[in-house]
Amino acid sequence: MAEGLRAWIKRWVNLPLLIVVLVLAAYGAIIVTAVVQGYLSAASMIKKEYLGLILGAILAAGVVAVDYRRFKTWWLGFLVMAGILLFLPKIPGLGVTGGFGGTLWVGIGRTALFQPSEPAKLLTILAVASYIARFEGRIERLRDFLKAVCIACIPFALLIIQGDLGTGLVTLAIMLGILLVGGANPRHLLIFIVVGIALVAGLLWVNTKWTYMVTPKDGSKPYVEHHLIKNYQLDRLTVFVNPGGDTSSAGYQLQQSKIAIGSGQFTGTGLSKGTQATLNFLPTRHTDFIFAAMSEKVGFVGGLFLMALYLALLLVSLSISGGAEDLFGTLIAVGIISMWLFQILENIGMNMGLMPITGIPLPFMSYGTSALMTNLVCVGVLGSIWSHRPYLAATKGTIRRGISYQNY
Repeated sequence: MAEGLRAWIKRWVNLPLLIVVLVLAAYGAIIVTAVVQGYLSAASMIKKEYLGLILGAILAAGVVAVDYRRFKTWWLGFLVMAGILLFLPKIPGLGVTGGFGGTLWVGIGRTALFQPSEPAKLLTILAVASYIARFEGRIERLRDFLKAVCIACIPFALLIIQGDLGTGLVTLAIMLGILLVGGANPRHLLIFIVVGIALVAGLLWVNTKWTYMVTPKDGSKPYVEHHLIKNYQLDRLTVFVNPGGDTSSAGYQLQQSKIAIGSGQFTGTGLSKGTQATLNFLPTRHTDFIFAAMSEKVGFVGGLFLMALYLALLLVSLSISGGAEDLFGTLIAVGIISMWLFQILENIGMNMGLMPITGIPLPFMSYGTSALMTNLVCVGVLGSIWSHRPYLAATKGTIRRGISYQNY
């Protein structure tokens, strides 16, 4: 019995990944529970967070048992599913508008049930990885490279239309990571990056010209609004350059975030103490600025512990990527690593005033059941890649192999 259990665990469970994720998820739950205190709906928020944790763990366990290789030619299906999810908030009666005016959630009435952009990130990873894997590590032709870029840019465009710039940037990070490992021509990548920078510059220039006047309903002074990139989005993107130039909205958030991080000092003020989070000085302290709220409560030591957990998570994921049976598995793992790494660097960077404020959640830490469940399903996908790695079958003594692309 004991020998059979050990064999089952060795076959299906990556213990380092499981341990790191369990500690990280528990740490996040503790921090979220402490940070949301003071909200009127704190009890409801905590219940939703723990429900997301339980449901995400169940889904992850189920995904581990699924052979990921069965879906290696499904790139179009994954792309269509991502597009449908991102279109749902635009359907009348389904979309729920958030605090900044973006309709990013699906719900009933004013009650948001889930955020489609979160699972759409995983579907984008699967779509891009599935398409690029067919080239067996060498994307020589420009048209093949451009098609791979377009696959990722479809969800990106839908996210921009919704006003979710942060998640859109995550999809670009995913695409670049998979392209780098998938064998894209370096010259094509360089041209793409240069053209991308030029397009962003052109977009910002057009945005300055395409404006309209807004007359507030409260009778306050009319102001100029931009069609493409809204004023609040521009403020969030540029405030880190001159944080003292804006003492309201994004500038205020950044100032309070820095105060929170600094006030935590070495060991923190304690989970139930602190001024910025506990007294509501720090806006969105449970989502965008969870790192600042955490740093105030647990200090430099707590922040360093989180960094160690993230490093362990990325290293274990990298090991799974390198040991995958086929290129499809490697690219999926690389896409997940790229997503997590970008979100970690961007979220912590914006909390410190080193990066633009984009509203990107911190993996396993920021409040939000959709993000938490998606991250846990990603862990399940990594577990599936690991459990279906090349191994010597105990009964046949042969090496299991993946599906060939020869007839694709």
